[in-house]
Amino acid sequence: MAVIIGDEGAISIGEELVAYGTTAAAFVFQHGISADLVPIKPLIKPNILGTGPRTKSYGVGHSAGEAAVAMDDSRAVVGGLFNLAVNDFTMGSGNAADTDSLTIRVDEGGYLMQYNGFVGSLLRKTIQSDQESMLSFNGLAREGTNETPVTITSPAESGIVMESDIAGSITLGGTAMCILAATVEANWEVAAADRHCIGGSNPKQFRRHGVQLITGSLDLELSSDTGENTVAELAKFLAGNAIGDIVIGNTAIAGAWMTGDFPTLAPGIIQFTLNFEANTWIETTTA
Repeated sequence: MAVIIGDEGAISIGEELVAYGTTAAAFVFQHGISADLVPIKPLIKPNILGTGPRTKSYGVGHSAGEAAVAMDDSRAVVGGLFNLAVNDFTMGSGNAADTDSLTIRVDEGGYLMQYNGFVGSLLRKTIQSDQESMLSFNGLAREGTNETPVTITSPAESGIVMESDIAGSITLGGTAMCILAATVEANWEVAAADRHCIGGSNPKQFRRHGVQLITGSLDLELSSDTGENTVAELAKFLAGNAIGDIVIGNTAIAGAWMTGDFPTLAPGIIQFTLNFEANTWIETTTA
């Protein structure tokens, strides 16, 4: 019998420009990596005294989960709040907008699920040696629906940001630095799915609230060599000072402060993870 094959799937995203929960008019196919955005349907089981089974029905559902795509700095990667189709997109600059929403389609290889009213709560960019740059995003959406599959239009692989494309300066606090891997995240609080008015067909509109939080981590080698002076960054940490701005190609992180543990002594070359919080994350694109 036929089976769903993951490598025949696809992820496409559209911005809901008309109204929250209204299917996007246009979709952009992504370099899809994975998706675990799934419908959640509560089952109502009446607790009525007596014998025999009782009729069951589903309550009002919603969807939740995460998807990941290869970073392409010339495409509308995840429109709305996560829109990277502009030259400079800033995250962490003040309170989060609560009105942007997306429609996300996940083609499971011939079985197309559509999720309207997606509101993102996390955007993560990962940069690692010998891999493409990756974006992953997490959030809530209305209950998923099965739609008629459409022809998958794979985007050109030439737009994917590879390790060799990160040709810009890599600096930490204004000093050239050898970074082995990096992750940066933007987090927003999102009102939960329990905001459901009795009798409504969907939960109330999911809304972001509060201030965006920018966090991340850098994998570094502990060194005092010129151009790799991570020792100087540790000194700033001990002095209670900001480690400064982090620049990795088109990713600029401003006002970073080191958090977490001091590296431990061990024989050989010491590699450690420098965790940080920052004020803003600016992504510069070619769009």
